[in-house]
Amino acid sequence: MMLASSEEGVIDIENGRHPLQELIVHDDFIPNYTDMDNDNRALVVTGPNFSGKSCYARQVGVLVYLAHVGSFLPCDSARISVMDQILVIFGDIETCSVPQSTFQRDLTQMAGILRKSSPNTLVLIDEFGKG
Repeated sequence: MMLASSEEGVIDIENGRHPLQELIVHDDFIPNYTDMDNDNRALVVTGPNFSGKSCYARQVGVLVYLAHVGSFLPCDSARISVMDQILVIFGDIETCSVPQSTFQRDLTQMAGILRKSSPNTLVLIDEFGKG
């Protein structure tokens, strides 16, 4: 594992595994690749329900965090830039106590993330606009 400068904006993970999910599914976990840099700053991951999209997004966040604290990374190799923060939107719980639609709450959360983020922020979004 190698930390790269924040100017490179790179997250390059080869055969990455989610350390907690792998404990649950044992030999059935399939390692994933992540390849992002300043030219490819966004990944849009699509697929059917229960295909692993949310697990993949969480995996990237956990591996970036572990790299920043100097921990072992469950992957073959990794090169990750220094990030200033990790911001996350993962699924919203429907409630009647907030007088907003689910979509309006998603937009409010997205606006907050856009205000707080910088070019060196890892932003993970799952199920935006699901309502």
